[in-house]
Amino acid sequence: MIVINGDSYSDQFYFDNTPEVKWSNIINADHNLSVGGSSNDRIFITTLDFLAHTKPDVLIIGWSNYSRWMRTNDEGTIINLPHHEDPCTKFFPNKYSQFKNTLNYMYLLQEHCKHVGIKLIYFMSVINRKFIMNDLPLCVKTANYSKTDPAIEQAGFNFTLNRTMELIDKLDPSIWINDQVFDSIEDTTKHLPTVSEIDMHPGVEASREHARIINKKIQLKG
Repeated sequence: MIVINGDSYSDQFYFDNTPEVKWSNIINADHNLSVGGSSNDRIFITTLDFLAHTKPDVLIIGWSNYSRWMRTNDEGTIINLPHHEDPCTKFFPNKYSQFKNTLNYMYLLQEHCKHVGIKLIYFMSVINRKFIMNDLPLCVKTANYSKTDPAIEQAGFNFTLNRTMELIDKLDPSIWINDQVFDSIEDTTKHLPTVSEIDMHPGVEASREHARIINKKIQLKG
């Protein structure tokens, strides 16, 4: 059984009229839990909910931008929000907290799948390794540590950055599509056309290429 979760790069709602070109269908996935605009919060929580009842042979996760976040309404419906003020609570999500949560999600799923024998494959969707590593210092600056004194602030920054890098180092490169942590579908398909000049999602050829890469990863032992 092959299960997928992610955002629009995995849901590919823009190919609903031609479902045969969706990479999830090309690889014959049994379940696709993906929803366009998903946050990593939703991806992680709905994956856990699925794994609580079912053990797939292969789990594929297309992680989204950590600036997105999730809340539920009073009916329990999941609402994914971009990185701006929540119109209901009037609060902004903390950028570093969202990034750290994403790293923890990645690590916990990695260790769970290793423990129970599920083949796991990761990729990033809307952002890539270069973006993440360049954004990391700016992200760490938003973390909750004392900023009352320049020396104390620098110490807090250094400590938080080091702890974050330790967590990144725990991520297994071998489960990522090209064997590097934070590998992105945009990097592996950037030489191919997008859906249109307006819609920058990977196009038909890119979807087929991503399916080829995923299938190759599935067939590898381990």
